[in-house]
Amino acid sequence: MIHTYNEYHLGDNLVHLNYLRRVCKENPDLEFTHHCNPMHHSQLTPLLEDVPISLQGLSIPPGTVNAWIGRDNYFYNHPLQHDWVNFHLEWFDHISNILEIASPIACREDLLFEYPALNAPTRYEFDYLIINSPPQSNQLRDYTPEFFNKRVRDSK
Repeated sequence: MIHTYNEYHLGDNLVHLNYLRRVCKENPDLEFTHHCNPMHHSQLTPLLEDVPISLQGLSIPPGTVNAWIGRDNYFYNHPLQHDWVNFHLEWFDHISNILEIASPIACREDLLFEYPALNAPTRYEFDYLIINSPPQSNQLRDYTPEFFNKRVRDSK
């Protein structure tokens, strides 16, 4: 059993669980427990379907790997911190080295979320889904809600 944790935002945990899902698909013998804030568990649970990953609260056992991009100032000192895709390609290589596994994230398409609920039938048809959720980790320093609101209005 491999334990990871991330004490921060829902988005940080979503990205990490997407990574762990891909690790499990390539390594069916591995099992993970991810520790995070219990307030996120209900929103993270759909990512656990069909993979040996469980969620636990923030009682973090010794030896658990910190999966936050800011650990040891990794994100803050990284030259690609303003390039989300290329930064994350390198981040997942880095965290994979710590976990002593091969990274399943080799290209930008591997960063797309892939879990069963995304393929469930829906009564809505759409070409694009824009989630105008304010970023919480200061990656988009020039973020304004009006930018996406205008973009959605203009696309009609």
